[in-house]
Amino acid sequence: MKDQLIALTEAVRLAQLELECYSDPRCRSTPEWTIKRLQTLLCDPKVKEALSVFIPDDRSPSIVPDWPERETVKH
Repeated sequence: MKDQLIALTEAVRLAQLELECYSDPRCRSTPEWTIKRLQTLLCDPKVKEALSVFIPDDRSPSIVPDWPERETVKH
């Protein structure tokens, strides 16, 4: 599981760098190039495999609980 966590962490880190570069006019590329690069990083077979370790089934429920609507507290 350690290798999978490293693969996911590295993919997210590189994706963040690509987005930061896109936001910087000195190294910006086209939106198409940036999307292609993000797709390459995030759709890599090793990343998909690593993700399947943490989310074994695409149809599995979210790990984020559904929060009920907050009631407005009147003072």
